[in-house]
This record gives sequence, structure tokens and C-alpha cells, in this order.
Amino acid sequence: MNKFLTYRQAGVDIDLASQCVQDISPLQKSTEGRFRLSNAFGQFTANCDLSGYKAPVITATCDGIGTKLELLVEHDLLETAGADLVAMNVNDVLTANAAPVMFLDYIGMPSLDRAVVRRLISGMTDALKSCGCVLGGGELAEMPTASSIELSGFCVGVAEKENVPDISSIRPGDSVWGIPSDGFHANGFSLIRNILKEHPELLSESETAELLKPARIYHPEVQILKKLKISVKGMAHVTGGGIAGNLKRILGIHGAELVIPRWNSPAARKILANVDVNEALKVFNMGIGWLIVNDGADIPSPAIRLGNVSQQPDVQVRVKS
Repeated sequence: MNKFLTYRQAGVDIDLASQCVQDISPLQKSTEGRFRLSNAFGQFTANCDLSGYKAPVITATCDGIGTKLELLVEHDLLETAGADLVAMNVNDVLTANAAPVMFLDYIGMPSLDRAVVRRLISGMTDALKSCGCVLGGGELAEMPTASSIELSGFCVGVAEKENVPDISSIRPGDSVWGIPSDGFHANGFSLIRNILKEHPELLSESETAELLKPARIYHPEVQILKKLKISVKGMAHVTGGGIAGNLKRILGIHGAELVIPRWNSPAARKILANVDVNEALKVFNMGIGWLIVNDGADIPSPAIRLGNVSQQPDVQVRVKS
């Protein structure tokens, strides 16, 4: 009898991990365009050449998709999980008016499954290609003691220093605009899952599909603002904390008085019917996924003017009936 133990017997298959990385390589290559790695994929670092910038400001984010992942796994929507992971990170980078340059992921699972890894990465690379961001690499971990998939994302962006919004310039009377979201984003799903547990027949099949759509990436809207040379004083990605909580992060000593339109999504209406409105405003984006503060210049559709910055320090949000 062989008295020596192996890593595979402990639950970790190094050879399978290597095969998974080989599967990822062509998907990674498909994300290279405006930005490219300056070394080979799979090295110890992912390097990107920013020599074309005069005064580059580097931005960086880290985020996950929370317990929405459990619903996506349950409904076999692994590509959506990958896309959501990109969206939650890229959108944060975009608030600095920065170009998303490079994305890295962390995937942990009890035992490696090449098909699952490939589907997750495929969802990521499709989302990355939509905003010109490169998959720089990541970490693939086999965790025998874990009970489910773990996902984290990291994004690096770059902007010319002069183009980063100056939130200190925000003043009372400035306009606040909102961009509609495609759903709840990837936050608040612990509450959503509790509601669905209490009311398992609440949503139809089509409404469930609507609920689990990938979060919108607001790259096209930010590009339009640049193209039209609309001066932007600040932008906010509406995730946990809702409209008020996220807008406060850029308003400083100021507040705002906002009126948001009624969210007409059938799935959202059914979920929100089970939550007090004040709680919903703290947890969900309420159909507005992106906020822009400017000096009042018109912003084209799909932007909606929600109200003004005020002298009061609180952000007051009212839902239009």
C-alpha cells in the first residue's frame, strides 16, 4: 500500500486547473482591442501599457454579486453570473469617467468543473468586449471545504486627470439625472430570496427571467456624455444603499430633492409590493441604476431629470405615483 498522500486525494486537482486555464486563454484573447496586455496571459502579473495618457489617473474596484449568484446557479444562468460580475465592477470604474482597462476574477468552487468555469468566463468576456475592457487574468481556486461557487471581480480603469469629475464643484441648484436600470442590479437579493421563499409562486417564468437579467453596463451612456462634451460634476452607480445612499457619496455637504418615476417592471412591482417603500428605497435602485450631476445642461434620452441638488444635507427621494 502506498503510504504517500496526494493533493488530488485531498480534493485539489492541479492538472484539471491547468486544463481550465487553457480553456480560458482564447476567451481572454477575444477581449483585447483598444487595450492589450503587454505580456503573455498567465504570467504572475497582468500589465497594460498606458503610455498614451498624458496624466493618467488609475482607478480600481473590487466587487461581487452577492446572493444573486445562488439564484443564477439554481436557474443555470452561469453566463449571467459572469456578466453581472463585470457590470458591478466596470460601472464603479465608469463613475470616475474612466475607461475600464483590465478585469481580473476570482472563482472558487468545491471541485473544478471545466464546463462551469468556461461558462462563467464566457459571460465575463462577452460583457468585457461590450465596454472594451481586457480580461487580464485571475485566480481559479479549488476549495474542497466550500459549499458553493464563490465569485469576486477586480477592475482597473484609467482617465486623464483633467477628465475625472470634480465632485467638489457640485452646488445647490445643479441638476440630478437618472438612467433607467435593466433590473435590480446585483444587490438586495438576500431580501428578494426571502420574499420568493415566502411566496414561491409570486413570479411567472417570464417574470423570473426578467428578475435575473444581467445588470446593465452604463458604458454607452458615459461615452455619449463625452461625445457631446456635457460637463459632468459627478456620477453614481446605484447599488446597495439605494439612490439616496449612493448619491450622498458624491454630494459632500449637500443634499438633493428627487422624484423618481414609477418602476413599471412586472417582476419589480411584485417584489416591491412585499417591501415597505422606505426599506425599498434603502435596498434597491428602484429602476434608476445610474445618477449624473451637472449644471443643468440637457442630457439626451434615456436620461430622466429627477430633481436638483439642495442646500440641505439629506437626500430626499419620493416615488412618483
